[in-house]
Amino acid sequence: MDSMISAQEELGAGKIGKILWKYSLPAIVGMMVSSAYNIISRVFVGQTEGMLALSGVAVAYPVNIIIIAFSMLITIGATALISIKLGEKNPEDAERIIGTSFVALIAISLILVFFIVLFLEPVLRLLGATDDIMPFAKEFMIFSLLGIPFIGLGYGMNNFIRAAGNPRKAMVTQIVGAIVSVGLTALLVYVLRLGVKGAALAAVCAQALAAALVLQHLLSPRSGSALRLRLKYIRIEPRLLRGILSVGVAPFAAQAAASLVLIFFNNRLKIYGGDAAIAAYAAINGIMMVLVMPVMGMAQGVQPIVGFNFGARKYDRVKKAEYSAMMIATLMTILGFLLAELFPQTLIRFFGGDESFTGMGVHGLRVFMAMYAFVGMQIMGSQYFQATGRGAVALVLTLTRQCIFLLPALFILPYFFGLQGIWLAGPVSDTFAGVVTMILFARDMKRLSREQRLLNDGGRNSEAKSEINQL
Repeated sequence: MDSMISAQEELGAGKIGKILWKYSLPAIVGMMVSSAYNIISRVFVGQTEGMLALSGVAVAYPVNIIIIAFSMLITIGATALISIKLGEKNPEDAERIIGTSFVALIAISLILVFFIVLFLEPVLRLLGATDDIMPFAKEFMIFSLLGIPFIGLGYGMNNFIRAAGNPRKAMVTQIVGAIVSVGLTALLVYVLRLGVKGAALAAVCAQALAAALVLQHLLSPRSGSALRLRLKYIRIEPRLLRGILSVGVAPFAAQAAASLVLIFFNNRLKIYGGDAAIAAYAAINGIMMVLVMPVMGMAQGVQPIVGFNFGARKYDRVKKAEYSAMMIATLMTILGFLLAELFPQTLIRFFGGDESFTGMGVHGLRVFMAMYAFVGMQIMGSQYFQATGRGAVALVLTLTRQCIFLLPALFILPYFFGLQGIWLAGPVSDTFAGVVTMILFARDMKRLSREQRLLNDGGRNSEAKSEINQL
């Protein structure tokens, strides 16, 4: 219990700047390492097995996104509620949430495996697998299925360690998994020549290791974990599951929308730009994935700080933490914008290709990321509502950028501007989503200020709670 008390004291009374970096830096490092692995593994497959094998892995990628989405549905929602429960000084409910999440993750994993096996080939056809690509895509997915139960336990429940006050251990599990995966991929693909099967098996082994490290930390009394996975709580509690799902639906929708958008993007690019445009967007998407990872790490890092202090009704600390994180995230996206605008050729040429591909990629990158500097504010604004347990608002804000504004722009703009319209869809979506997020976020900050004044003036918590629930 000493570690729990220490973590609670730090979250509730420590210097915001210090604890923000303590929680965010490990998350940023872990996210960057994981994203780097995703790119490196594709390079391994492409260099040794050729473009058909690489295309097979790429076609299967949206399925992996959906798998991760279901993991996030449970674990991100649970993490937000765990932080709030700790802020309310209710560690027993926090551990009940962990137990409910564990059972839910196992159940969802088994259901996913069943349906993916049942409909694997039709799904891969829908995603664009041709007769030549299909054998590679099927082989990759069949072996990847072995790792589905480990994704939620390792990747997802890793967030519970951070919420309980041990961000460094959370970072270690991510880094160890990524390093093992890269090493095994090199061995199985380069040395043993197992092709896409080797890449899939390497990922499964790394996922299993990460899951083992997370479970060891949560189960062992000697780990010093502030929260534990206890046998008596390993069951589904409907009340808690409803709360988990209501908050987790926002990140779930974000991942699902990302998969949908990727499919829609490829179809529009095929019509207006052909294979070269699809390849160019694959490069642009890879660059954006790397650039956005520090922002996502910052969002993960500030979540337990905001959630804990919101649960403890220390609204001034909530505002200070959120403003600080939003400022840092914006600086990160400004840097990403400058890299894309000043050094586009260097970034695009990393992916190879001829001069035609490079030219199209450079132009597309510059246009698509024209408003990227404001993405940090949008992500952090959505994260704030998620961290404070308001999944409905977080869901709307998450979907504005990735779906609500982007898909109509992708449908309408190409009719007027051709391929240029597809590239313009990015900044159009970023602009509208940023405006909506800032309006709702600013409105919420004003209400938090009023709630803090009520508490400072001796207003009853019930009165404050009734108003805050209207946000």
